[in-house]
Amino acid sequence: MKKFVAYNVNSNKQQGSVDRRYKHFDWLSIRIEEQFPCCFTPKLPEKQSAGRFEEDFVKRRQVL
Repeated sequence: MKKFVAYNVNSNKQQGSVDRRYKHFDWLSIRIEEQFPCCFTPKLPEKQSAGRFEEDFVKRRQVL
């Protein structure tokens, strides 16, 4: 049984990619808002406990 979804992040500048969980993006967003309170940062998609492994939900979250 899956416990989390890993999103693949590719870099245009460096050749390679890494897998990151939603909580990594959430953590980074909070740190940026703390360090730069006047800077606009896009909001992350909401967390979802039920249905979070469904393909449609994962694809929608990747686009946002």
